Formats: sequence, structure tokens, C-alpha cells
Amino acid sequence: MKVGIEHPILGLMTFTLIAAMVVSAIVLLGMVNMNFQDYILKTPVTEGYATCFSQNFDDFTERYEYIVDIVVANSGMVNLRLEKLYVATERGLVELTVESEYTARTVTVEDAVVDFEIRLLGFTRDTELWAGQRGLIKINMVSDKQLYMIGGQYSVLAYLTTISFEAFTVREARFKVGEVERCPPIIAVPIEVPEARSSGRAP
Repeated sequence: MKVGIEHPILGLMTFTLIAAMVVSAIVLLGMVNMNFQDYILKTPVTEGYATCFSQNFDDFTERYEYIVDIVVANSGMVNLRLEKLYVATERGLVELTVESEYTARTVTVEDAVVDFEIRLLGFTRDTELWAGQRGLIKINMVSDKQLYMIGGQYSVLAYLTTISFEAFTVREARFKVGEVERCPPIIAVPIEVPEARSSGRAP
């Protein structure tokens, strides 16, 4: 007993019908601003990497300062929203919720007290990274204990949700302390003090 489509015309018609359905589906998804991968996986293609790492130590106050810059690129066709960051340290993983373009938190990691400042650049509507956009995540840490060892391999996980589907994607940015370019120092903007105007009167 033979199984399958024996007639060449019927086989060609079946193949043509299936191909037409696939092409129609891709065109339809393109019309609603999605590609085939976004529809199946519900997670756009993204990339994340660390651009620089710095650490400073103050001998007088036992104060350790760290700076990590992370670039996240949304190369998919759906918009993303940054929800959380998972920052790996020598003392454990820290979960930080990001709610706006500037987030400040003080957390305890084992026996270390760490002040975090997170700034988002290139994001739209505070935490949204639109399709085709590239955003910078600046993470500043001040700790009373050492968080990183020279030569150690660490990472930051960026947890993003797709705005259309409420699915999520997690991108990992790795950096090896001592081998990543040092971040430029943060220079505070000087505050201009207005000069006192003379009243024109003699003392």
C-alpha cells in the first residue's frame, strides 16, 4: 500500500497552497509591525554588553565606588520596557526594580550596605526602549565592603518585557574586572552663585 500524494498535479497544488499560506502569514505579521520571530517567540532579538567598569577605594572611610555602563540594543520590531536589573557581585546577586529614568536604592548584600544609582539614557518614556533603539544603563554603586575582585568575571542581567505581548526577555552583559575599559570620572556640574549687585551707595 502506497502512502502520500501520488499525482504530481495534486502535489504541486498542495505545495503551492502551503507556500501561499506561509507568505500570507508573514505579510500579515509585517502589516501589524511584527516579524515571524517576534510572533513565535514573543521576544525580539536584543543584545547587551558592558562598555566600561571602574572602581575606586577610599582608605579613610572604607568606601568602595563602582561604575558599570551597559548598552542594550533593541534590534527587534516590538517595543521593550526595562523592568529589573540583576547585578552580580562577589557577595551575591542584587535585584533592582527600575521604575523611571533615575532610580536610587540602598540594599544589603550579605554584610555590605550598597547605595545604587541607575540612570537610563536613550530610553523613551522613562523605561521604554523602542524598536531599533539603543539605550545606555549607567549603574553607580557605593559600598562599605569590596564587591568585585580584580580578574573576576561578573554580569548584569537586564529583564525586559515586550509592551505588546507582556512576554519578556533577559539579556546578560558580562564584564571581567580589570579588562574592561575604565569609565570616565563623574564630574559634578559646578553651581553658579550669582554675584551680589552693588546698591550704588557709599558705605
